[in-house]
Parts: sequence; structure tokens; C-alpha cells
Amino acid sequence: MFLSVFELFKIGIGPSSSHTMGPMTAANMFLQEIIAKDLSCSSHMRVSHIRVYLHGSLAFTGVGHATDKAIILGLLGEKVSTVDPNNMGMLLEKVKHEKKVQPIGHPAYHFDLQNDLIFEQKKFYLGMLMVLHLKGLIVTETSSYGEFIILSVVVLW
Repeated sequence: MFLSVFELFKIGIGPSSSHTMGPMTAANMFLQEIIAKDLSCSSHMRVSHIRVYLHGSLAFTGVGHATDKAIILGLLGEKVSTVDPNNMGMLLEKVKHEKKVQPIGHPAYHFDLQNDLIFEQKKFYLGMLMVLHLKGLIVTETSSYGEFIILSVVVLW
């Protein structure tokens, strides 16, 4: 039996596809959830601020495995299959400088890389157990009034 190298490996933006492709896809899912629940435009419950908490191995090795970059690109609406490697650096610098993400079809959401991408190395968060050997991320989105709108939890195996 012959297999192509493309059948064995998937191309990602970092050395570990589970630390990049999974989180980038999850970030895209959160954007879809905002649109599905009409939280990008409605006046009172409009999402204005996104914060991401990384747990387990995502928290411990996230920067070295480019998880931070994958999350930001995912929050910008980039997809694993179509992201342009030549534009990634520019997109990441723009988010770092402007402290916001603005995916196509969305308003700008406040996202300060220094304060809103949190590498949480504890076992518990908001009363939930995040087992240390798992890869998990929690996204909280708040309205302009400071109310929690969405709390999304994803555990990647």
C-alpha cells in the first residue's frame, strides 16, 4: 500500500497541527456563533470584546507552537485551508498594534493580545475542571455594557 505524504501530514502554521489547526478552527466557530445569534449588530447585546483563555498543553506550549498566532488568525476569520502565509505577519502585527480584530462581515471587536489571550495554567476556571493533559480553550465575549454574552468551551483531544 502506498500513501502520499499529504495523506499522512496536514500543513499548519506551526510545528503542531493540534495546537494551530484546532484553535484556529475553534476561533472561526466562535465567529459563526456571533453571527448565528445576531450578536454582531444588535444594539444592546452586541459583542464588543473577546477574551480567550488557553488551558492544558495549549497554555504551556502555545507560543512555541504558534497557538497564539492561530487564535488571532482564526478571530480574523482566516481558515486553515486558505490562510495566506505571506500575509500572516502583517495581520498579526496589525492586531497587536490596533488591539482589535475585525473579521470580514463583522464590526471590530476589542482584543488586546497582551491582556485578552491568557495562558491559564491552572486546573480550574469558572468552576470547570480543565484536565492538564488536554488541550482546551475558553472564549468569553462581552457586550459594550460589560455583560457576558457567550461563554464557549472547546476541548481538543
